[in-house]
Amino acid sequence: MVSATRERLVARNPPVITKQRSSQFCVSSGRGLRIIRMCRHRLLCITVLLPLTLIGAQEAPQQTIESLRTRPLTAGQQDEQKWQLTHNEDIGQIELVRKEPPPPTVTLATAQSFFYTDNILLTESDRIKSVGWNGWFNAVVIPYSTFRWTPSISVEQHLFRYNNSPASDFDAQILALGSALSLNEERSWSWNVSYSLWRLYSAHAGHSEFYKQGELANSLSWYRSLSDDESLRLRISTALAWRHVTPSNFDRLSAELGAGIEFYPIRSIQIFPFVNVAGRFYPTDTDGVRERRDFTVQSGAAVSWRPHKNLNLSASFTWVGNYSSAERLNYDVVLPILGIAANISF
Repeated sequence: MVSATRERLVARNPPVITKQRSSQFCVSSGRGLRIIRMCRHRLLCITVLLPLTLIGAQEAPQQTIESLRTRPLTAGQQDEQKWQLTHNEDIGQIELVRKEPPPPTVTLATAQSFFYTDNILLTESDRIKSVGWNGWFNAVVIPYSTFRWTPSISVEQHLFRYNNSPASDFDAQILALGSALSLNEERSWSWNVSYSLWRLYSAHAGHSEFYKQGELANSLSWYRSLSDDESLRLRISTALAWRHVTPSNFDRLSAELGAGIEFYPIRSIQIFPFVNVAGRFYPTDTDGVRERRDFTVQSGAAVSWRPHKNLNLSASFTWVGNYSSAERLNYDVVLPILGIAANISF
């Protein structure tokens, strides 16, 4: 991320000439990348780095959001489906009716998470460790829905702060159009499509924007109950996503496969171990990296407790490993998180 570039430069972006902040510019030279930065006391600081260092850096904030993105706020088993026998004295028993309340038209939500990371910049060397805070605010509007299909419009605001690296602080705004379609009556199969616009900007020094992207995501998910009372469930999902980014060095096509086990010891508590794997292709070559291919593994477990339908407490531990065709872009990171989330719907 650009904010991270103030200290080390985050990972993954080598533009020829890039404005990093209002007082910082990156200029590519023949052999390396020169970072020319005006310091607070108007001294000129010059640092020479390899292009590969910058490639891995500026994409780190976007990857951080993907890793920390808030899980559904309504953890715990869903309320049992209501069935009703309709009876008419003249006709007799008619049918078994399934009653399903419609989703709320508007949902406002917030989540406050405290986390630890051992690799803020997502680099293989020069790791920065820090405790951090992520504030998340979200509004979702569902203008229309049917039993199987639910379209939505959502707006997100993220705030990221790092105790040991204030230069890495950043904020993000995300606008998304989504469509969720249940493919069968039991809703065990679902198809989700979304298009989102992302804007990332530094938290200090004028809030300068350093990253923009649009992402088209297409996913298919399936679940199966492994117990009669549905306290144990298997979930499997696959996704294909294309993102176009400014700067274009980060354009990416990714294919993902994930699996997890949901366990409910009681109705309000969910335990969820999971593993996800992804293959990523970056079509835009740079002077430092060509035909980049990444393989990413994410695994961990989450525990959540819903004492009230509008309140959720959670704890999770995630490990992420990235293995790239450009070896200097390899990294791994651990992310333990504690969070509380609340929502109101109407």
